[in-house]
Amino acid sequence: TSPATVEAGQPALFSVTCPDAVKHLTWDAPDAGVKDYNGTQLTAIFPKVGKYDVTLTASDGTDANKVTVKRTIEVTPAADFSADFKASLKQVPAGQRVSFIPTQPVSGYRYEWTIEGGDVTSSKAVSAATTFQTIGKHKVTLKVTSTAGEEKTQTQVIDVAEVRPEADFNVLTPVVLRGDTVRVKDETKFGPTDWKWILSSPNKNYLVSGRNVEFKATEPGVYDVSLTASNNVGTSSNVRNRGLVVVNADSKSGLSFNSASSRVVLSKSPLTEEDKNFTVEWWMNPSKLTDFCCGIGDDDANFLIKTNAAGQLIVSKGGRQVKSNNDLVVAGEWHHYAVVVQNNNVIIYRDGQKVFSQYALNAIKGLNSFAIGASAADMSGQIDEFRVWGTPLTQEQLQTWGNEPLDVNAADVKAADLRVYYDFNQNSGNVQDRGANANHGTRLGFGPDGDAWPLSKGVFSLNFSNKGTADVTRTYLANAKNQFRHTNVQMNDAKNGRWYELKDWKLENEVKNGKVITGACFDAVKNGNFTVATGWDGFADLKDHKVYQVVKLPAGLYSLTVTYGQHDQADGSFLVVAAGNKLPDTDNLSTAIASQRMEGKANGGTNTLHFTLDKETEVAIGMVVNMTGQRIFCITDFMLTKGDFEELQGVNKLTGILAPQRFNAEQGTLFDLSGRRVFETRPGNIYIENGRRVVK
Repeated sequence: TSPATVEAGQPALFSVTCPDAVKHLTWDAPDAGVKDYNGTQLTAIFPKVGKYDVTLTASDGTDANKVTVKRTIEVTPAADFSADFKASLKQVPAGQRVSFIPTQPVSGYRYEWTIEGGDVTSSKAVSAATTFQTIGKHKVTLKVTSTAGEEKTQTQVIDVAEVRPEADFNVLTPVVLRGDTVRVKDETKFGPTDWKWILSSPNKNYLVSGRNVEFKATEPGVYDVSLTASNNVGTSSNVRNRGLVVVNADSKSGLSFNSASSRVVLSKSPLTEEDKNFTVEWWMNPSKLTDFCCGIGDDDANFLIKTNAAGQLIVSKGGRQVKSNNDLVVAGEWHHYAVVVQNNNVIIYRDGQKVFSQYALNAIKGLNSFAIGASAADMSGQIDEFRVWGTPLTQEQLQTWGNEPLDVNAADVKAADLRVYYDFNQNSGNVQDRGANANHGTRLGFGPDGDAWPLSKGVFSLNFSNKGTADVTRTYLANAKNQFRHTNVQMNDAKNGRWYELKDWKLENEVKNGKVITGACFDAVKNGNFTVATGWDGFADLKDHKVYQVVKLPAGLYSLTVTYGQHDQADGSFLVVAAGNKLPDTDNLSTAIASQRMEGKANGGTNTLHFTLDKETEVAIGMVVNMTGQRIFCITDFMLTKGDFEELQGVNKLTGILAPQRFNAEQGTLFDLSGRRVFETRPGNIYIENGRRVVK
């Protein structure tokens, strides 16, 4: 079979069907450059217009039996073609990839691209693409050559403009051991020329200038990583909260609870009715929060620690409940938690800081059992470094022991009556108690061992050094503690001599109604505190009421802490710091340098706002208040602390491993043949040690 006609330059397909006796098939099409071609099919291209013969000779392998068939094909003029092409962008940001595509591509034609100023300057593909780094106008030329040798050319001009960078980066080492190397790779688009990095945690801060970050981590902590990239056009920023974790020690593995039925039942309860003083502490990274989850203990009638969907840590002691504030327990994050019972006082800690305390008279009743993942509240996610003590640990002890593996033979550990210690550094079996009491835990409802013992990277990441942190309240804030200074202007004549205008604080969006001005004021009845009230004594509701001071602060990491007096009904209000001399409305808090929602934390409780400045900046610092109905909160003092930066120079090119990594295993670390880290070996098994197979 053969086509009757074909366009010049386009492929024509010829094929044959023949009996089995045919052994040889030979094609000839001299005008298509084909001679003595063997096969059942022929694809030929005729470059010129005209009529041409195609000959096929079939034989059984002898000269005696040959058959020759001739077909004539008419080659018609090729369709008109062009070198027209489209660019995906005519005005291209420097650094942005742009593509070039012919409008009428023709199969078999030759395409040649010439691209001035591009990273790719030439191409012989049908389509082309490149990135322009140089600002200005650049010519892009396409030459198309037909099979007949006809050429057509088109040139377009691409305008490459400098635009504001789009900051982006990749933390290659999201979890590192103290002393190991931190590597962060810049991936900013659109021609950045300057890079400013801030790695900030509550007690250690780094300021890095340069394209990429590479340095030895000296202080543990959970760091926010921010990049500000700029060029002649503008600046953009990108922040990864908790983007880098530096740990104080290798926590090895933890225990993962992947099912609602997963639990660890202790062989005996570590607590009894006689225990009036004790501590339960653990590291936890919940996979999700639901009502009645993350349970430790027995049940509500006896003793149970659990969490609800709002992130409250709830301690039930003899049927009496103590609840923390919302969002104390966070899904997807490692934190250290501790419950200390001292006589009738229940104290809750997170990350070594006291966050809640409440009197609970009821005593623990006889515990029927003690489990991690109690039947009344299943455990979800991962847990590590679980300990029960027969004494109420101090904050100093929690901060020290909660940030490193325990030495169970240390004298101070023994003196504190360690009753249970699960480090979960194993690969199979029931949970081993590393302490002296052999209170091992039976695992129930778990899947394969490989799913139950993942590495617990992120544990032991606390830092209490407070290096370089100073109280700078008096240096930058005026009238910041009680007795707050005031003018003689009364804010409310309903209570003569009580409410007065504050000195040194700017107010916006206060509500004026006759002789009653609703807003922040001095309160003589509340011990001279800074007070905001609504609904009482004729005070109106408040929306976006702003009370602040404008100050110029040098570069540093800052914390603004406010302490409640008698009343704490500030929910819905925010601590805010913003560049310039104004605070934004609540709906625009994303434009602020930083903001923190205020929570009720009782008399003496605190709210803290952390923020970072990489250069001297004029800022407005204070509160945006939203209150309705009969509500009131009092502030006894504002405290501003400043932490210094360690300034480092970045690098143009990173060294070492550039794929995302966690901290490297120490020499001598063992792995099984599937790559899982091994903490307990079995005689005769094969392991990987220092890259080699070994038998233990």
